[in-house]
Amino acid sequence: MPKKEASAAHEAYVKGTLVERLTAFMIDEAVLLIPLLLIQYLVLTLTSFPSRNIISIILQVILIYGYNILFIAKDGATIGKKMMRLKVVTVNYGKVNFTHAVIRETVGKWISELVFELGYLWVLINKKRQGWHDTIAGTLVVKVDKTGKVLHDTSPYSSKKSLMVFIFFFLVWGFAFILSPVVILLNLMVGSPFKVVGDSMAPTVTSGNYILTQKFSYQWQHPKRGDIILFRVPQDIQNVYIRRIIALPQEKVKIVFGKVYINDIQLNEPYIPTSMVTNTVPGGFVPTNIDMRVPTGSYFVLADNRTVSIDSRNFGFVPERLIIGKYWFTYF
Repeated sequence: MPKKEASAAHEAYVKGTLVERLTAFMIDEAVLLIPLLLIQYLVLTLTSFPSRNIISIILQVILIYGYNILFIAKDGATIGKKMMRLKVVTVNYGKVNFTHAVIRETVGKWISELVFELGYLWVLINKKRQGWHDTIAGTLVVKVDKTGKVLHDTSPYSSKKSLMVFIFFFLVWGFAFILSPVVILLNLMVGSPFKVVGDSMAPTVTSGNYILTQKFSYQWQHPKRGDIILFRVPQDIQNVYIRRIIALPQEKVKIVFGKVYINDIQLNEPYIPTSMVTNTVPGGFVPTNIDMRVPTGSYFVLADNRTVSIDSRNFGFVPERLIIGKYWFTYF
């Protein structure tokens, strides 16, 4: 086909706009939300690997890529694209195959995400409405009717208008692109801020303090004795507690005459006043003067302010999978 004829053929059918493609993307995100959250919940609650957060992320990435590739290869459209009446076709308006789908959704989109995701915005100024990933995979995104038939295009192309819209989106998108990885990295590696309610950890942390946690150390190693952690109690997972790790997995712990013993050796606790006593709780989890072995993958925790707290003496051992992160510092 001569070059002019090929160009005319590309202009003969309605292409999906950036807004329509973004809307389809958001619909797909909504569709994937529950499966992604389910993966995160299952991995974080049913496993005790130190790197379980990384495993969760890997499985979520596999789900996202698998969803896009399989739907594009089978029908030319994900659920979001179907709802927006969009379809991915070859440059000759034929059906895409598995190879097209893999290239488009992996290498193609990786390249499109370079330089503030410029490859996606390229749709605004490209006459064929191709992003870089479409160009690399040899695909187009076209509009279809209710029956799936490609719609003919009769509207003129305005390069000036498209350029203005491109510049606007590039500036807005670029700013968001810079901030997004920073926010995601902080959430994954550092964690969310917490406000402390109650004086269970006084004087180390007092009621009303705002603290920051860090997660990265527990990606590669298990918690250590003396670490102050934030965690969820199995009997009350809606609430977050802050306590100090006292005994590690497989260690024996007991409380005798107001003192804590680990493997029959009295524990040195410089972080609490010398006058502080550690008593058992009547009807609680820990009996007096009796060894209790900490199960594998769990920890025995106590508050620093032993007289006004609820801790492992009440609710028992804390599974590692329920640990949110390690106390880092108080910022307010």
